[in-house]
Amino acid sequence: MRVDIKGAAKHTGLSEIAIRKAVWAKRFPVYRTGRGKMIFDTDLLDEAIKREMLRNVEFFE
Repeated sequence: MRVDIKGAAKHTGLSEIAIRKAVWAKRFPVYRTGRGKMIFDTDLLDEAIKREMLRNVEFFE
């Protein structure tokens, strides 16, 4: 499913600011339209969050 930033926030439980910061840090995949609107694929977003979680677990071991 594809969603805008509000949908991505609702889907992940993260704030829009947290999502924007992750996009700026290139941790979350996003498609930007010509007008600057961000579109997220929820499957790719879930994979990116899982990757981040695993990376953090490895960091603390």
